[in-house]
Amino acid sequence: MTFLQQITLHCPVCDTWFDSLVAKVAEPRGGFRSDFREEASGRHALPYLIHLCMVCGYAGQADQFENANLTQELRDRVWTDLAPNLSAAAASLGLTSSEKYEAAAKIAEWQYADPRRIAELWLKAAWCCEDENDTEAEKPGEWLS
Repeated sequence: MTFLQQITLHCPVCDTWFDSLVAKVAEPRGGFRSDFREEASGRHALPYLIHLCMVCGYAGQADQFENANLTQELRDRVWTDLAPNLSAAAASLGLTSSEKYEAAAKIAEWQYADPRRIAELWLKAAWCCEDENDTEAEKPGEWLS
């Protein structure tokens, strides 16, 4: 079972404080699917492991919002590549979990993170697409080109 807790995060890009839900306890049901996704009983924790600032689009795990030492180049890239995608509708409704993971994957790429970490974020974005019944978004996109 997954328990959710509200947390307050501080965005290291735009200096905004915002609330988000985080999965505190997830009890795996046991086993993995053929795509390596762990099965869980009840609500899956996956959508609550990545957080996104709705002002600028910075996304990551909760600890990436604390004591983040971001380059100016990364900050600029967030503002030019992610912030424009935050429409008024998305701001009022929130983004999907897959969109949060996509933003986090892009940020990891811009930070030259470990390739396995980047791949993990893209894979989790695809899992979220599956949960959202968005089969079109689940397919590899231009990021593979």
